Amino acid sequence: MAEVSARLASTFLGGDTGPGAVQRLTPREQEVLNLILTGQSNRQIAERLFLSPETVKTHVRHILAKTGASHKADLRTLLDALPSA
Repeated sequence: MAEVSARLASTFLGGDTGPGAVQRLTPREQEVLNLILTGQSNRQIAERLFLSPETVKTHVRHILAKTGASHKADLRTLLDALPSA
């Protein structure tokens, strides 16, 4: 999971805020993304992070929008395409 966090940090948590910059993931969105990438369902994520399932859905929606992924399954492909940290 450390590799995921480092690679995400360099891409989606970086300091570039200029035009065309990738939108930053919040710390909670990063937590949710890490759990998605381990194969956990929204319900499992909600239970693990003590959130409502609706809150998890909102985080997932924001993650998809910020990363440009269409589906949760696309997130692994996106991660694999990122350069190693």
